[in-house]
Amino acid sequence: MSLDPASWEAATFEHAAGWHPLPLATGAFGVSAQSPLTATAGIEVLRAGGSAADAVVAMVAVDCVVQPGTCSLAGSLGALVRSADGQVEVLNAGMNRPLHHREDYDHLRDRATGHAVLVPGCVPGLEALWARYGSKDWPALWIPAIALARDGFRAGPLFSSNAARRAIILRSLIGIGGSEPARTLISLEKAGL
Repeated sequence: MSLDPASWEAATFEHAAGWHPLPLATGAFGVSAQSPLTATAGIEVLRAGGSAADAVVAMVAVDCVVQPGTCSLAGSLGALVRSADGQVEVLNAGMNRPLHHREDYDHLRDRATGHAVLVPGCVPGLEALWARYGSKDWPALWIPAIALARDGFRAGPLFSSNAARRAIILRSLIGIGGSEPARTLISLEKAGL
């Protein structure tokens, strides 16, 4: 199997159009996600010899593409990791304070300066999880998300319902970089990030 969604079974994409999560297991490991595309990305990483941390990175990236509004790189990340010897570690990658944070922080006062905007911890959290427990190359883990963002996919009910609720806003973006997420992921890929 492959991290390139073009090589995934057609049934994965057909199942993605439904409401049902797709748990996948292959003997020694398994994953579960609401989106079959997300689950498939995780299982393919594991089949390729990746670690659970590698699978999480790929799954979060894909979920951000196929289920916007339910998953975002602009949020926080929490993880519990249990090693083979039974040790448990906690990763808490919440929101961080802005650079040059003032000790007398006041959200209302500091909004106009931009100093009230917290820095999302999801991407640094994913990177920390991967750096400690990952085994695959960081750019390779983003291949499924980049391909799905670039090439498209059949939207499932959750994506469709979120898009319908935000139709007015989405229509206003047509012609203002409607494929911006794909361009952003491709530029990250080219930069080797």
